[in-house]
Amino acid sequence: MVYLFNSGYRSGYQINLLNTLSYPNGWINYYRYTFTNTEQYVDPGLVNDYLSMVDEPALIVAIDRFATNGYVYHPIRKGLIKSCYQDGDRLIFNVELKEYIYPINNTAFNQDLITSFPDLPRLTNNDPQSRNDGHYAVTGSDLIGDSGKFKIGVPAWDNMTDQLAATSTYSAKANDETVFTRLSLDLSPTIIKSETDDRINFSSLYKLRKGKTYKVAFSFKYPGQQGNASVMLNLSGKDSLRIETGDTIELNTRSDYREIKFTPKRFADEKTETLRFSFTRPTTTTPFNFNSPRIAFELKMHSGWDFWLQVLLTTTFWVGSTLLIGIDYTKVTPPLTWQSVVAFLTYWKIGASILNAVILIWMFRLWGGKKPS
Repeated sequence: MVYLFNSGYRSGYQINLLNTLSYPNGWINYYRYTFTNTEQYVDPGLVNDYLSMVDEPALIVAIDRFATNGYVYHPIRKGLIKSCYQDGDRLIFNVELKEYIYPINNTAFNQDLITSFPDLPRLTNNDPQSRNDGHYAVTGSDLIGDSGKFKIGVPAWDNMTDQLAATSTYSAKANDETVFTRLSLDLSPTIIKSETDDRINFSSLYKLRKGKTYKVAFSFKYPGQQGNASVMLNLSGKDSLRIETGDTIELNTRSDYREIKFTPKRFADEKTETLRFSFTRPTTTTPFNFNSPRIAFELKMHSGWDFWLQVLLTTTFWVGSTLLIGIDYTKVTPPLTWQSVVAFLTYWKIGASILNAVILIWMFRLWGGKKPS
């Protein structure tokens, strides 16, 4: 098992940890670690092992750097390393996120972790700001196993966010607050694999059907909420999504659950979309530092079988009506039957009618794809 640590040393790491708490099971998230002569957050001797990993179990662990008696470790989520590649002086782990997990007794877990991994990140020179504090990716035995010492799923998320909200990095302070979120859609994401000469990369997306309504289950915690303070959840995409709740939702309680419904427009020309979740505070007169996840769901939209059935039927009706309109019925020998009508038709008329239908569909498609200037 590989243990991937995040201490929230910089804003970008804090956002990545909040994203780890937010994205649904099956989503791909990325973890980056530097190894140079002066900064070695992975063991250089293990780099080749990491680069060759495929579907390796992982545990993502948050670190409280500023705890009273040294670093405290908070395991937050299982994962599966799909691949690892080198980008300059960094290793990038592609991790498929799995279930949330948190120890029933975190003190005991910390003791096991420290005993098992002597080179894991730890307080150095009594300075929580020290950057040369150990390896942030380590390998070793599975400390989780099948034991009943851990909470799993939503109870784990509830517990870990309460614990993280009490740390120096994520606690609510004057003009400095954090929002924790958890999201899931009512379908599973699709994992996409792409390869180049020097790397194998993975990403996630949702395959959606145009015209069908989908639901996002959205849970949040706003530990610093007091009085009428609020946070605005902003939903954004292109023109191809209809969001039933509107594109802004006000969060004015310490915790809550919302259902966000959206529908890919049936006749939208776009085939791809990004649904973004971002958080802002209403205008304030004082400086404000706000920690929040940056969530983006990549969407790939397609038309269902009923759409193409409608295209086939309408095209058939159009061709048929065009042919019938073009017949000079005075020249059709009575009695007027389907056989006599069909016999009167010529191949060039049938071809011209089909071409007419194709041109009409093409025109409608051009009009539908045109954006207002």
